[in-house]
Amino acid sequence: MKPRIHHIAVFTAALSFLPFVIFIARREAPPEEIHVETHEKQMIKNFTLNSPEKGNKWLLKSPEAVFERENVLLLKSPKLVLLDRGNATIEAETAIFKQEEGKLFLKNVRVKGKNFFAMAENGVYNTKSEVFKTKRWCRLLLRNKHRIRGKRCTLDLKNRRVIIHSKVRSVVLGRR
Repeated sequence: MKPRIHHIAVFTAALSFLPFVIFIARREAPPEEIHVETHEKQMIKNFTLNSPEKGNKWLLKSPEAVFERENVLLLKSPKLVLLDRGNATIEAETAIFKQEEGKLFLKNVRVKGKNFFAMAENGVYNTKSEVFKTKRWCRLLLRNKHRIRGKRCTLDLKNRRVIIHSKVRSVVLGRR
């Protein structure tokens, strides 16, 4: 009887090692290193941002926005709608929005209001003071058909004022 128990014990011990042997035999090679592209910049399609102030003073939209660094956005074809100014709009080819400062640095700008249309090569719109400024040339077409051109323009949308600081040229178009 003892030799039989001894055979059963050896058989059971060998059988207990069988899963370990199968596991070792089936073990696959480690997976190849996968290269995943990482980007420091985050891109957002169909970007929309509301003003942080109560009452939604403005709405900023862009088909494409890139977070350049914390609180700095690069915008492609941005459109800023000034909701509390009769839906006046500021559109540009590109813009940089510095959120903490509340400033929008625009390139190839068009400003449209109820009674005017303005264009400039570059400009800065301050969302806090609601003032658009240029350092170079700007053109302004008023509803009453006056055309004004000048250098260093300020459009104070809050107080409805236009200031052209130098080299002012104006054309008054009469009725025919």
